[in-house]
Amino acid sequence: MSERHVYTEYHPRWLRSRPSTYWWLQRRAYLSFITRELSSIFIAWFVVYLLLLVRAVSLGDSNYQAFLEWSRHPVVMTLNVVTSFFVLFHAVTWFNLAP
Repeated sequence: MSERHVYTEYHPRWLRSRPSTYWWLQRRAYLSFITRELSSIFIAWFVVYLLLLVRAVSLGDSNYQAFLEWSRHPVVMTLNVVTSFFVLFHAVTWFNLAP
């Protein structure tokens, strides 16, 4: 007769070490991967900003001038500079994926 395995409440489990929260800092390739994934947030902002620009242009000169005035705000300018870096990084890594 074959012996049947019965689950018990205190069934032993395999010992598996938990990965560190910062596992992606161990190698440059991991860091590049995570940075590329996070850059998607800035890519989304870039798309929204361009759509707002197109909308402002389509609504006339006064709306376009208001958009330009809003774009001169230091927070928006800083966000756009950071976004430019991530858009460039995203584009370079995207083209590196292709042979």
